[in-house]
Amino acid sequence: MTAFGIGPWTDVITGARTMPSVFTFPILPYLNKMNFLERLFNTVITDIYWFGMQYSTIPEQQKLAEKLYGQPLPPLLEIASNISLILVNNHYAINGPQAQLPGIIEVGCMQCSEPKPLPKDLAEFLDGSEQGAIFFSLGSNIKKGRPKR
Repeated sequence: MTAFGIGPWTDVITGARTMPSVFTFPILPYLNKMNFLERLFNTVITDIYWFGMQYSTIPEQQKLAEKLYGQPLPPLLEIASNISLILVNNHYAINGPQAQLPGIIEVGCMQCSEPKPLPKDLAEFLDGSEQGAIFFSLGSNIKKGRPKR
């Protein structure tokens, strides 16, 4: 399972190659309808990522895995090639439709649940607004008070 959408990291596992002329690199602000310069930049960024994965990230992960297991391991890409199913946090409503390999299943927003009702006073305040209102909440992601030193 990947917490991010489909990108070059799933290509490494599946052996496929995402076409950067069509699919945007997930951290870039482009939509799937890119102009020529956006496609070119997207391709360069994707290739830089691929290069970094092949020659830096994967070898470092190999060393770390062998250190933790205390023995030589098969190449991580060989182990990854045995993966037959990848669940990706992606959804066509947000990222646009994308053709997928059979072993890739989009499960975007699987972790989402129905919202809890607002407290009564807040619901009354928002419902009573004549011109509408925007309610922005960070939920429990931000704790009130000062951080401890």
